[in-house]
Amino acid sequence: GSGGSEVGGDGERSPSAYATLPPASARIELGDIRSALERATTRIAGANKGISPKPVTVRVHTPHTPPLTMVDLPGLTRIA
Repeated sequence: GSGGSEVGGDGERSPSAYATLPPASARIELGDIRSALERATTRIAGANKGISPKPVTVRVHTPHTPPLTMVDLPGLTRIA
């Protein structure tokens, strides 16, 4: 990940955007979210990517947008 912080319009430093995969609270850089989601999917749905009713939740934290939470039921995977 790239880490660090960015300078806002008022010149003050603010934390960079990051994501979390609840219930874990570890910060994941947005550039690393794909591999984190793949690990979470394997943990929940298994190595064969079976379909699971247990959701994977991603929370995106950024100082410049409203809170965003995405929920996916792992198992049906297609990478474009």
